[in-house]
Amino acid sequence: MKRISLLALLVAGVLLVVHCAGNTPDEAPPAVEVAPDETPTPSILTFEKVQYATIRGIAEEPVTLYAGTWLGEPAVPGSSSRPRIDLVDLMWEETDLDRDGDGDVGVLLSQATGGTGDLLYLAAIISDEGTPTNPSTVLVGDRVQVMGMSSEAGAISMDLVVAGPEDPMCCPTRKVRRSWKFSGGALSEGRSVELGTMSLADLEGAWKLVEFARGDAVPMSVKITAVFDGGRLTGSAACNDYFTSYESPEPGRISLGMIGATKKACIDAEAMLAESKYLGILSKITSHGFHFGRLALNWRDGQALQTLMFERRAAE
Repeated sequence: MKRISLLALLVAGVLLVVHCAGNTPDEAPPAVEVAPDETPTPSILTFEKVQYATIRGIAEEPVTLYAGTWLGEPAVPGSSSRPRIDLVDLMWEETDLDRDGDGDVGVLLSQATGGTGDLLYLAAIISDEGTPTNPSTVLVGDRVQVMGMSSEAGAISMDLVVAGPEDPMCCPTRKVRRSWKFSGGALSEGRSVELGTMSLADLEGAWKLVEFARGDAVPMSVKITAVFDGGRLTGSAACNDYFTSYESPEPGRISLGMIGATKKACIDAEAMLAESKYLGILSKITSHGFHFGRLALNWRDGQALQTLMFERRAAE
């Protein structure tokens, strides 16, 4: 029995020596093959791509946008009025609408009808390996205001201001939250939630001015702000700080009190001009609303209606 054990140990030792001799320090260990990562990379839609998408469900036939716009032929030959569809560049929502792992988007489009109407549509833009396709578009409403847009679990929601029973179409005051889900290749609307009447409480918080009027942007070097806080409006007018009170005689309307400001010397000529312009306009404000997430304060320039446009300012 002892002789068998010694023999077994001897054999084990020989095998160990042979094994070690076959793997010298100069030899590299055998390569280990690693399977490639086969997880597909999500196809992302960019705004630049969507600007040239083909849109269905607005005009009688599908229309193809060019740089975010489609222009139709005049209804009357020689007329300057042409049907027009524009992609809204201020607001869109990234979400996986069809749950395939690719990045889809919900976008807004406005349609000018040639009259007083301004129709707003929500379009589902699905990524087909990075190419935008539009299987479904739904009408949101006529002359509605968009306060905000969000998405959750493939559904898109919007907080809107729409015309109430007593509102003229130009001046809606009824707040509502509406949502749409993409299913079976189409957008379908779920239940809506009433949010009350638009009021000065919706203005609360800090804002940054981006436009004095349509096409009249605030210079990049100039910072003008507005903070609405329980009836008191304060902010920077570019150089000096300003302050006033505000109230609402009726929903959608706003009236400002006497405007005061500090008296610091303005050494920047551009800032000085912007400050004078802003404070002059502020005293003419008559009403408020929302434009794709921006705060719109409307003012009269003679017979023309103009708008101060503000963006939400992040807390500092």
